[in-house]
Amino acid sequence: MMTISTVFQTFAMLKVEIYKNHRIEQTFINDTVPDFDGFALSKYFMPELILPVYSSRQCFNHCAFCTIPGATGGCYRKMPISRVFEIMCRLNEKYGTRVFSFVDETFEGKRMEQLADEINASGKTFFWHGETRFSPTLSTEVFNKIYQSGCRQIQFGLESYNQRVLDLMKKNTRVDWIDRNIHDCLNAGIPVHLFFMIGFPTETKEEALNTLAYTENVLNYSKQVCGVPYSTRGFTNFGLVMGSDVWNHPDKYGVSVMPKSQYEDLRLEVDYVSGTGLTLNEAKSLSDEHHIDFYMQEVINGSDTIDLPQRLHISVTHNFFRKLTTA
Repeated sequence: MMTISTVFQTFAMLKVEIYKNHRIEQTFINDTVPDFDGFALSKYFMPELILPVYSSRQCFNHCAFCTIPGATGGCYRKMPISRVFEIMCRLNEKYGTRVFSFVDETFEGKRMEQLADEINASGKTFFWHGETRFSPTLSTEVFNKIYQSGCRQIQFGLESYNQRVLDLMKKNTRVDWIDRNIHDCLNAGIPVHLFFMIGFPTETKEEALNTLAYTENVLNYSKQVCGVPYSTRGFTNFGLVMGSDVWNHPDKYGVSVMPKSQYEDLRLEVDYVSGTGLTLNEAKSLSDEHHIDFYMQEVINGSDTIDLPQRLHISVTHNFFRKLTTA
């Protein structure tokens, strides 16, 4: 097997010089209407056709664990919301779809509100979902407006429910924003999906358990108080990925990056040793221990049935059935 290191050794023997071009910051965003001709759209395993759309590229926040700023070249750039709505209308006319999945890295809350205004003013019946950040600009009025426009799920990058950890992650998020946004979103009737991780460098077991408990409380509140049974969560242990700020500056986060073997030269995620907090193995163990336990409790207690939400986010579905088949 020829590895990357072998290739470089070969180049060295041949006295071949390798030049790396400087990255050019992209400022252009493609606003053409997507073409899905040629796809067997009627054969997708879903009750109604769902098409992906986007309103922006890149992300305006540079979280410490994330590789998006370095992997998706260019600055954060966005399309006028009027054009986004026009594209949705064109796709609706051509393919008959009413359901759209926004694939933006971050669909800004203000822009979600602007889209809702466009849809509501048009009288069209569209349904959509997207991923956004917690923000002080999101309010009860905004979430009600967004729900009216057909939004039926908002995915939030929670990451942690501990302010110390959020600050270290460079999330630029406040815990009080989290509480207020989730409360208002659920009371507007919009399910949430919460992404988070366990074992970010220096995070303690107590802090990780605090996030786990918080997300369980959110799912309970969503179903039992708000009558919204479709809220979900998705989590795993922290992974140190090449190109992230933690990888570029491990000393700032108290970690030591472990060398990769010659057979892992193309692997993007690397092992590490953390000076304080949960170790990599402890984080993996805690993640495995709590994965889907919220839904597995009745099975663990010996019940013949299990009360599942009618819809599960794909990350939850995969881990649930993996654990169910080994229980």
